[in-house]
Amino acid sequence: MESLEHFTFKPSVYKNQKVIFIYFEKKYELIKIIKSIEGSVWSSKKTAWYISDTPEHRKLFNIKLIEILNEQGNLELQKFKNYLNSKRYSQNTIKTYADALQSFLIFRACLNFIQ
Repeated sequence: MESLEHFTFKPSVYKNQKVIFIYFEKKYELIKIIKSIEGSVWSSKKTAWYISDTPEHRKLFNIKLIEILNEQGNLELQKFKNYLNSKRYSQNTIKTYADALQSFLIFRACLNFIQ
């Protein structure tokens, strides 16, 4: 792919699938480049282009795959979800709290990785 300086990539989950959102300034030339990538889709809800999060796409966009949470981190996250479930929190609340905890754990893992 051409120069990536005009694009910003953000791995995420959308419609229960791992995707990579692609953000860039609205220019016809850039849109044409994104449209040329097989599987690229426009989301009017997110107002961004996205593609499936695959090793090929990560390599194409030079996005490193870092295993952020190890087995222990995933186990603790699951235990936290089970605890919230036992307290009869709604599924939306459990998802919100678990996502916040996961973000914190990822932040901590990145700090440890840097040091």
